[in-house]
Amino acid sequence: MATSIDPNEESLYLKYLMSKNEYKPWMRSLSPTEPLSGLSFIGFKVLDITSSGISSSQRYRPDDNYANLKDIAFSHGTRLIVFERESRPLVQDRIGPMHEVEPEFFRAVAESHVPEYLVGGRPRHLSLGYGWTAVIKRRNSLLVSSTNYTRSSCFERRRGHNLTLGPSYAFLHDEYYNTVYLRRNKSFYVNAHQNPLLLLLPILEVHAAFLTEELDDAEACFRSARMSNELDLTEIAWDSLRMMKHDGMNPLKCVELYARSNEEGEILESDEFKKLKERFQRIEDQISCTEALTRDYLQHQVGRASLEDSRASIKQARISIEESRRTKLVTVLAIFFVPISLSTSVFDMNIDELNENGQSLWVFVLTTVFIVAATMTIWGTMYQWQKYNSLPKGGHEGKSWLTRFRCLLHLVFHRHSIWAWKSGILVSLLMDGRVAFLRSCRSCMFDGFYYGNAPHTANHDVHKPCGYIMDHVGSRGAFKLSDLEDQLDAKREE
Repeated sequence: MATSIDPNEESLYLKYLMSKNEYKPWMRSLSPTEPLSGLSFIGFKVLDITSSGISSSQRYRPDDNYANLKDIAFSHGTRLIVFERESRPLVQDRIGPMHEVEPEFFRAVAESHVPEYLVGGRPRHLSLGYGWTAVIKRRNSLLVSSTNYTRSSCFERRRGHNLTLGPSYAFLHDEYYNTVYLRRNKSFYVNAHQNPLLLLLPILEVHAAFLTEELDDAEACFRSARMSNELDLTEIAWDSLRMMKHDGMNPLKCVELYARSNEEGEILESDEFKKLKERFQRIEDQISCTEALTRDYLQHQVGRASLEDSRASIKQARISIEESRRTKLVTVLAIFFVPISLSTSVFDMNIDELNENGQSLWVFVLTTVFIVAATMTIWGTMYQWQKYNSLPKGGHEGKSWLTRFRCLLHLVFHRHSIWAWKSGILVSLLMDGRVAFLRSCRSCMFDGFYYGNAPHTANHDVHKPCGYIMDHVGSRGAFKLSDLEDQLDAKREE
């Protein structure tokens, strides 16, 4: 349903749509932001090709006379109109009504960033990606638009780094027009008159050239960042490569889909298109290779940073362990110092040998020794208890008190009492058997101990502590096994 237009609206194209009852509210976004007379820098180029391959070129600006465009009979020829995005309002008003161009094409020029082939269905115009938009109208008229700069160009992002890595920008519509007009022969124009889709192949040539240039820039940026060890530049290069990998093949895919949808598959079998397709494939392979190299380098740097953090954490952990050892040493020294100080404070100078008015010296010594022994016993018990409670619980608990008592007697009879205390086995046997029954004893076999599933005869070797003691010593480092063997050798010599 038609909607009224602002009376101050000067867009000839919107008035044309209104006259045909095709105007819709969203089309207001196609209105020019300022009068075309003030946009003297914009314009478009027209290339007319006859059926015999003769071409003529003309450039038009806002103030030029457009009457000759209507006077030229192109019903038996092909017309190519090339413009940049900023010239859309001019082309919209001057060419839109003349060639009956749908407003969806101009909306794609102004807003669309997604290739049309992704939408599905048979495309009426071509949004090739990277700012390229084209439409083929009846009577062999072809409109092509592009942005001023390549959409994936990293020039804007690299300026802050003062890098000179090749050309910074390019006018793609001029490059395309020159490719069609200056670098093509008469036979190409004859074929293009029969199949206007051939005029889109130079777009692929220009796009491939600038895609290669962007690939070179990204690779140079990566190598420069690698030499200077600047991860920010490496991320910029990686981002550029990922976008090229994502968007690079869009123009080729869009032309392929358009040709198949419009039953123009013969262009896909042409030698020129096959060469372009092979070229795009090589570019895509190189982009993937460089992108993988850049990604691996970033992952390597992340791994190095993680390794440095791990080293710092290990160093800090060692410092903490050393501090805890010193604290433990101070605690042990306090165990000796506090009882002696207490005894000295209690007895003071009241010793019979000093003032003949106190206790005997042996009472002072005996009391001090008793207090030191009691303090050490309490501290040792608390230490072993805390160490035992910090061990993980498993399925080796729950042994009967009789089994644990027999194991304890076995250790005592074989002179393993000191080892049992140092290793924490004594606390284990007094509690629930945790740690003591991690593995069956391999040398002291008796009831309750098995090697595998078969019972063995008791055969104790004084040079080999019981298996559960060896397990505890070897896995948790309670004391050195070599020291134990020295003690055993000394006892055996006695």
